[in-house]
Amino acid sequence: MLWTVAGAKGGVGTTVIAAALALECAREHEVLLVDLAGDQADLLGAANVAPTGVWDWLAAGDDVGPDALDRVTIDVAERVRLLPAGTSIGRSVRSERAVQLADMLAGAAAESIVDIGVAGTDPLALESLLMASAGRRILVVRACYLALRRAQRMAVGGHDIVEVHEGGRALSTIDIEGVLGRPVAARVDIDPAIARVADAGLLTSRTPRRLRRMARDLAAVGHSSARSAS
Repeated sequence: MLWTVAGAKGGVGTTVIAAALALECAREHEVLLVDLAGDQADLLGAANVAPTGVWDWLAAGDDVGPDALDRVTIDVAERVRLLPAGTSIGRSVRSERAVQLADMLAGAAAESIVDIGVAGTDPLALESLLMASAGRRILVVRACYLALRRAQRMAVGGHDIVEVHEGGRALSTIDIEGVLGRPVAARVDIDPAIARVADAGLLTSRTPRRLRRMARDLAAVGHSSARSAS
């Protein structure tokens, strides 16, 4: 199954959520974590990351086949492989190449989880095309008015909402659900323990309990929905 994890704004925790989901899914499945945003290798403490990655493949000509992606993919945890972003992040991508990537990920034997980063309003953008092909689309939000307004304008919406909860906000979980028209599938509080582990690149070995719980809830909802759809 192809998952995408996206935010309507930067800085909401999308990269951490995607990594935590990958580690949780790896309890039962082989997982390919695809990094469009460019931070997964640092977050996971990955060494020997190839200088080229998925964005470079997308920018290459048709003579560069899918096997090139296998050569730059690395192991980052048990049953988790990382396809790094590379050096061409954000370059324009031919729609044919984007569709080819989406088809490969959707048809892969492994569960493919794409860290989209920030999703936008262009339906033909790479991020939107991948999200449209996904079996489960995760939208990471905080109870922020501006973030919710942007989420409403996204070209492709989410199936499942993850709320990153912080105190002192005027808006609540109920407000998030009302604006986006979907229930919050999982929630995680902002926690200094999560920030410390992320900053140290130790997420694979020291995943905080709150983050594991969120990822477990999210994976359960996604897999249950996928089984129902099939």
